[in-house]
Amino acid sequence: MSSDDGIDVAAHRSQDTGYSFEQTSAQLAVAILEDCFAEGADYLEAARRLHAVSRPTEASLAAETEEATDPAPPSPLMNEIERALMYELEVPFDGPVTCELGPDDGGSDFVWPPRIRHVTDDVVQLWTFLASELNAPAARARFSDLAFRRGVDPVILSQGARDAYLDFGRVGEGFDLDHAHALVRAWTLDRTFRRVDAEAQCRAAIVEALVSSWEAGQRVAGVLLPLLGALCRTKLTPSDDPVDVDGLLHRAGELYFDGNSVTYIADLKRARVRVESARSSISEWEIGRLADEARASIGLVRVVRLRDVIERARQLQLIDLSRALTAELQALPTDDVDLESVESTVRVSRLVLEFYFRKFTRDRDWRSGFMKFAHLPPPTGSMEDLEAAVEERRLRPRLIDIVTPVLLDNEMLPTWTPNSDNTRAEWIKAREASFRAAVAGEHHVEILLRLQKRYGSPPVDELVALIAFEGRGNTGLAGAFARALQHFWDGDLEACVHVAVPRIESACRLLLKELDVGIYQVQLGDRPGIYPPLGVLLDSLADLDLDESWLYFLRWLLVNHAGKNLRNEIAHGKVAAVSPSDAALCLRALLLVVMLCGPGNADNIEADLVGDIDDVGEGPAVTVRDLGECIRQPIGSATKVPSEATVSLAVMVAAGASFARRLIGRLRR
Repeated sequence: MSSDDGIDVAAHRSQDTGYSFEQTSAQLAVAILEDCFAEGADYLEAARRLHAVSRPTEASLAAETEEATDPAPPSPLMNEIERALMYELEVPFDGPVTCELGPDDGGSDFVWPPRIRHVTDDVVQLWTFLASELNAPAARARFSDLAFRRGVDPVILSQGARDAYLDFGRVGEGFDLDHAHALVRAWTLDRTFRRVDAEAQCRAAIVEALVSSWEAGQRVAGVLLPLLGALCRTKLTPSDDPVDVDGLLHRAGELYFDGNSVTYIADLKRARVRVESARSSISEWEIGRLADEARASIGLVRVVRLRDVIERARQLQLIDLSRALTAELQALPTDDVDLESVESTVRVSRLVLEFYFRKFTRDRDWRSGFMKFAHLPPPTGSMEDLEAAVEERRLRPRLIDIVTPVLLDNEMLPTWTPNSDNTRAEWIKAREASFRAAVAGEHHVEILLRLQKRYGSPPVDELVALIAFEGRGNTGLAGAFARALQHFWDGDLEACVHVAVPRIESACRLLLKELDVGIYQVQLGDRPGIYPPLGVLLDSLADLDLDESWLYFLRWLLVNHAGKNLRNEIAHGKVAAVSPSDAALCLRALLLVVMLCGPGNADNIEADLVGDIDDVGEGPAVTVRDLGECIRQPIGSATKVPSEATVSLAVMVAAGASFARRLIGRLRR
């Protein structure tokens, strides 16, 4: 079978090395495998020695031509044996315990080592030969299992693999993950072929390994707890089971204290009882142990672990415990979180910034500079750039992209954690937007302060007239912006955002009403008629093709839990202090929507109820089609931040022109 590109799919899937089985050459590998697997499963040493044997000696290399600088590659035989050693025994820590032998299968058509069903017949012959020749338990188990999985003598080879796994797993000292997986694989093979007596023998070996490891002080959960999970997979009742599984679970509960182990043991215990009161007692024990572990932690770790315990208590329907732990979380002093700030400094030429800022104050009239401010691009950048940054971090993640973040509020309580690929991408985008908005916000502050310093505070009526004239004529919302701007210039930043943020929501409502979108939700039962929240309003504007870059800025600033989320923070009284940058960003958002709104009152619901929108006040006649075009392109030509190279070139040209004028003046004298 070939693909459209002419690739031999069967050969590609089997990773065919061109190996042809020869018993004489295969016998050379038996001694190496016997030696490396005599007392354990030293896969790396076996692979190293196989490569050394398969490569030419130094003397033979010296006899080769001078052009040959690299040693010859290993032979196909050694490659096939090495690949056979790369298959893994996989025991899932979550879900029912089992053990399978195979490649690390990521769901792709082509994996390495190849899927067992795809290997060539010559490779299967090699596996079968080595299974019959090897005596070391780990090596015999590996090749017997591989040949069995390929369908060769299933009954005989599965029994041989099971016996070899059991022999290998019964070591007295140095019990590790390989031995644990061998015991679980032997037990899985017995369950597959319904060998009841043989399964009982495997369970006895598992009990012996567990008890001896615990008595020797070994507590590795990933090695030992799956053995306990295998013992719990039985249809025998506690009275008929020769293994005291409940006793082993009780002992494990006294030995393990970390959260994952406690939850694993509790799940095993709950699965063995049918009485609801007994299940509740086990759940209370689990939450108690998890809470103790959380309390023993310090700083942010304690906060996060308490949050996780509260969520686990809710899942187990332990409402009283959940409330008690929530009260405990709320009572934690904020100083105990003990966060550290990490700062970095980037040197930027002041000449570039100064050249940019002076554009807003070079004219004699303040209106010119203010309208340049009104035409600035979205502070969070373009959506195209944000999505490109997310894709870049997906392809080349950094450490901060791998570590799961926890967002905290001003009381140091955890508010949000991305828990899926989509939410993690949302977090990366919001973080990139935050970096851009932090710079843009500082620039906005500088621009507004320079406007005031250069021209003084413009009269409110003149500012309202300018905004209404340059926009679509809503003087009421323009007056709200003027008041918010005056609070900013007076240094009352809290008053600034408390005036600006609610009016942004009002403006969004008015825009949707102008576009004849039915947003008002009439009374339903005992629930009074209401307008939907801002997030729903922004979704409706998105359906009307509001510029996606501006839409993301509004969401990030006002309602995105991964962004500033200022609308929700202010509405719930959680904003303790307002920075100049946040206030300037709120003013920029308000100015955007105010200039899009036509005359009217965003909070007047009578028009929605009676369908009469004629009496909306005086203003320019703008059709719905015109407003739709404005929404798709909210601002005209934006005042972009120039690159440093552009600014440097402009400065050089200006300096050259100045020098030329001085030179001409001297020549004239």
